[in-house]
Amino acid sequence: MKDYTLGKGIQFNLIKCTISSEQQEVMLGSRETKLLELFCENPNQVLNKTLMTDTVWGAVVVSETSLTKAISNLRKALSRFSNLVCEIKTIPKEGYIFIFENKCENWNVEENILPEKDGSQTAYLNKNQESHTDNSVLYKKPKNRVKVSFSLISLTIFSSLISSAVTATVLGLINFS
Repeated sequence: MKDYTLGKGIQFNLIKCTISSEQQEVMLGSRETKLLELFCENPNQVLNKTLMTDTVWGAVVVSETSLTKAISNLRKALSRFSNLVCEIKTIPKEGYIFIFENKCENWNVEENILPEKDGSQTAYLNKNQESHTDNSVLYKKPKNRVKVSFSLISLTIFSSLISSAVTATVLGLINFS
């Protein structure tokens, strides 16, 4: 089970989908949980909208409004913790950045592993996993989105051909004399 320490006494629990402190606990939806995990793995880095959508929704095609709403919900949840110093900032025509002064410490409760304290701003999944700071990884488009788009285009063309064939057949059966 992975948890993140977001600030003094504030924990983000991936399994329970919660952000909690001694005073309160805020439940997150599954989409907001995945977004916050992505932000914690890449603090203070601009994440493009395509990466975020692909990470959170996978092969499901959603509008940009879905991402905007999930970001809005996450901002509201984070704002309930007055001693948490962070901000999700919109970068027009690019994406979002999770501005965070502290390091998101990720630890594995089952193994009690803490990340290496090298002073970087990148969260680690465990000591053996490399950081996610390479921009080529952040902006790489998954192949499954291309497959879905190609499938939708093929389906549209096929349905247009069927519709044309049916229309031609019906018109051929009608006697206009």
